[in-house]
Amino acid sequence: AGCFCSFFALDLSAQDVIWSEYFDGYAVDYGITTSADQSFDQENGKWTITTVNCDYFKKTTSSGYIETTNALGIATWTSGVIATDGYTNLEADIRIREIGDCEESGSWIDYYRVSVSYDGGTNYSEIGYDSGDFGDVSLDLNLTVSATIRLKIELRNTSDEEQHRIY
Repeated sequence: AGCFCSFFALDLSAQDVIWSEYFDGYAVDYGITTSADQSFDQENGKWTITTVNCDYFKKTTSSGYIETTNALGIATWTSGVIATDGYTNLEADIRIREIGDCEESGSWIDYYRVSVSYDGGTNYSEIGYDSGDFGDVSLDLNLTVSATIRLKIELRNTSDEEQHRIY
């Protein structure tokens, strides 16, 4: 299974991007490169990734995405706190791709879950979810107006022949 996310461009209107991440400015192997329960902070605090029982969660090519595989536990990408005070009509545009033969139920379920926090990361509400062979997904999510938001993407796949990618 794979997740492919075009990362969030938060738009206060159809014109203004107040935060974005496209993963195109990082070297190959940037992230978590070995199998273990780990945490990794992006250099300027823009985002973090954590893994629980995953082979890796890293940039795997020069293309603009990060990828996880064999995430029997959970691979999580979390944005830093994004200041949105004074903006209206907030949107998150996210692209996720799955690769492989993904299961949509049972103990081998493969999925992505997108959540948002309006309180700095204490409490999260799910705003997007799918499981199984969902292919390429582009999510255009409307967000509640708030002083800050924090976005989280959780990925799970259960084979080294399945990947989730966030773009």
